[in-house]
Amino acid sequence: MTYVRGTNDWDVICIGAGVAGSFATYLLAQSGLRVLLLEQHAFPRTKVCGGCLNGASIKFLKDAGLLGILETLRSPTTRQLQLTNGTASATIPIAAGRSVSRQAFDAAMVEHAVAAGATFWDRTKATVQPADKETSWRNVECQRLDSQVTLQSGIVLACDGLGHPSLRRMDHFRSHVKTDSKVGLGCVIPLRSEWPAAETIHMAVGATGYVGCVRLENEQVNLAAAIDPKDIVARGAVPAIRNVLGEANAAKIALESANIQGTRLLSCDSARVSEARLFLLGDAMGYAEPFTGEGMTWALRSAQEVVPWVLQVARSRLDPQTAANLWQQQVKTARRSRRLCHRLTSLLQYPTATRHAIHLLSMFPLLAKPIATKIGAA
Repeated sequence: MTYVRGTNDWDVICIGAGVAGSFATYLLAQSGLRVLLLEQHAFPRTKVCGGCLNGASIKFLKDAGLLGILETLRSPTTRQLQLTNGTASATIPIAAGRSVSRQAFDAAMVEHAVAAGATFWDRTKATVQPADKETSWRNVECQRLDSQVTLQSGIVLACDGLGHPSLRRMDHFRSHVKTDSKVGLGCVIPLRSEWPAAETIHMAVGATGYVGCVRLENEQVNLAAAIDPKDIVARGAVPAIRNVLGEANAAKIALESANIQGTRLLSCDSARVSEARLFLLGDAMGYAEPFTGEGMTWALRSAQEVVPWVLQVARSRLDPQTAANLWQQQVKTARRSRRLCHRLTSLLQYPTATRHAIHLLSMFPLLAKPIATKIGAA
């Protein structure tokens, strides 16, 4: 999937065609800016992700006129979260959400961005150059197939995920990885049994991590895991996943022919998320291991909230450094809403405490309602 047109000069270059990048590109193109969306992989592509959109994410899409994507893809509805750990099991009602494969969802988001007027280049490795204070643009080096070109843009959005590799030449944007961070593993496989159950996000919790499964469109299952990297090295990816499922007494799932993909270490933060004419979005700003769709909500929210600052800079109504400072402060405030995710993932480090917590929720499900409400509105 490649759309090419235009010159080397752009109002905005957005790097990374995931949820944050494609959504920001769509919104900015609708506002009349010349936007170039860059992606290092050939599209459509698979991606390690929980595959869940919670109520907050659905509202972002609805407000932007993109809810039809989920209807077109026949995205299943989710209504409950089932937690298992050993002999403990609890089913927690959650606000209605949707599950969707990232391969289909991201491709559809890109198509809508292009329809809104944006230009898309896939198979393009982008590197943002350090700022030149004497210019009113940013330079982005692009390696595309067998050619290399330097593009100029009034604003750059780095939406290229964990570690934001497009900023590799700027040490002041280096991410801090938490010492207990896990590695993400994931795949999409055919649905071959009644498990996972319809409308349910299943999460199996073990001593070395957790594994989530949910039904997708077209009779598929999305599996996403966060596993201790030491256990992956010791056992291998598939045995490490099976070990967690076994510890949690979760249903067995066929992984023999699965194409398991991995991520960098998951839990990280970038202390700096902006400078003049450069803004970080989504996972590029930092990542907390999510539960029921907070990752995609974080991406959509950051894209929507950065647009007013980008438009003011692009239309010369706001000094670029002032906009960067305001974005830095806004992200600092928004991160407070993610503290609950950090606390819940910290709890999972202690199997006995986790088992007791799940037992308690199984006996008193209403105790989980405030947590489920808070997460669903992340």
